[in-house]
Order: sequence, then C-alpha cells, then structure tokens
Amino acid sequence: MSVRITGGRLRGRTIAVPAGQDLRPTAAIVREALFSMIGQHLDGWRVVDLFGGSGLMAIEAASRGADPVIVVERDPRVARELRRSADSLGLNLDVRPLDARRFTATAGEPIDLVFMDPPYKDDPEGWLKVGAALAPRWLVLEHRTGARLPAAVGGLVQDRLKTYGGSSLIIYRPRPQPRVEEAERVAQDQGVVEDDGQAARPDPALRHQA
Repeated sequence: MSVRITGGRLRGRTIAVPAGQDLRPTAAIVREALFSMIGQHLDGWRVVDLFGGSGLMAIEAASRGADPVIVVERDPRVARELRRSADSLGLNLDVRPLDARRFTATAGEPIDLVFMDPPYKDDPEGWLKVGAALAPRWLVLEHRTGARLPAAVGGLVQDRLKTYGGSSLIIYRPRPQPRVEEAERVAQDQGVVEDDGQAARPDPALRHQA
C-alpha cells in the first residue's frame, strides 16, 4: 500500500505503508484539513509526532518546512521502516524508538506542534494529558468519532473539533492571555492588589473631579 503526500515541497510523492503491522495512515482529507487550519508553511517549527506509525504526518510536516521533526515509535520494526521512508525522500527525521509516555521535551526548546494518533481502543483523554504535558503551541489529537474529550487540559483549551466519518481531529492551543489594555481595565475595575494583600480601590472622591 502506498499513500500520497498532500502538501509542501514533496507534494505528490508517495511512501509505502507496510501491510500487516496494524498501521492506520491518516486519510488525505484529514491531513489537508489539519494543515489548512494550522498553516501550510511550517518553516522553523519544532514538531513532535508521538505515534509515528507510517511516519506520514511527520513527513507531511517536514515537507512543509518543519525542522526538527521528532517521531516517536515504540515498535522497532516500524521505526526502521519509517526511517527508510524518510531517507527515500531525502528527509532527516529524528526517529526515537520508545513509548510515547517516555518522551520528554528538551529543556529550553519549545514545541510548536504535537500530533497524536493513538490506537482507537485506547482512552484518548489519557493520551491527551501526555501531549499537553509537553506544553506545545498546538496540540492535535486524532481519535475515534464519538469520544468525549475535555474543553481544556493543562494550560490548553479546545480550539476546534472536526469530524470526518469515523475519525475526528481535536485541536488545542494555549489559553489566550488578555490584551494589555484589557488587563489594565480589569485591574481598575477590581482594584489593584498591593503588597499587603489588600485591594487598593479607586478613591471615590476622584471619580467626581472632572
């Protein structure tokens, strides 16, 4: 079986997916939708795919300029096939043959995107927490349609949920911070907390001087 890359400099190229290894490559329509939502140009993005499988999602990201791209795949045989696919396309993916739970991000190097496509029989919420612990700028989880997932996890909040037949994509991003002027207005309305822990309320007399 072979699958076609949908975007970037390798668009139209194909990679082989070994039969009989319980791999489930993400459908083309799902891949195209994902990169339409997060962006087609990933130059300089640091991407982590926690369930490498065929390597298709990692290759899609690298085709769009992501570098480095780290792929975690616990099955050594699948990891070797994944490396061969990347080599055939001239890509230098960082393939790590270990369980997704054992992957930890390198300190000081923020992650732009974490993609997760765990087995559909697994509890997706449990894996969601594993991905959120890496504090990415985008967290994307592919899961079986109908699974109920939280609106927020860690410091991330749900941004979008898209369904494609039996598969769904849920996208999380960091909780948005209020703009400076909004934060100042809230501080004025609620009072500014001083060093003694007491709220400094605006002087009522000053409200009538104008």
